[in-house]
Amino acid sequence: MFKDWFEINGYDTTSNIDIREVNNKHAILFRNMKGGWTQNKEDNSDRKFEGKIRDGIPHGKGETTIFKNGLKMVGEFKTGRPWNTKLFNSRGKIIGTWVNGLKK
Repeated sequence: MFKDWFEINGYDTTSNIDIREVNNKHAILFRNMKGGWTQNKEDNSDRKFEGKIRDGIPHGKGETTIFKNGLKMVGEFKTGRPWNTKLFNSRGKIIGTWVNGLKK
């Protein structure tokens, strides 16, 4: 049932995430180049999210690290997107802010 909904809505269903077990819990997820989230780090993973998730995607407080350039986004995420977050460069300087889902 859950997998069908995700496939219809364009989410990557190749992961082994049991969304019934991880909703609203702390988890570590990796994003693949197709944009889907998985609990398994793959060779093509471009970022890691650590924090609260819902329905197998970031939702709640957490932190995303982008492997290529060391950028970190910290704050609140909604349905996999930055909601109220700050983006930091690899030296810890704030270089971006999202408020209610909009980049400021």
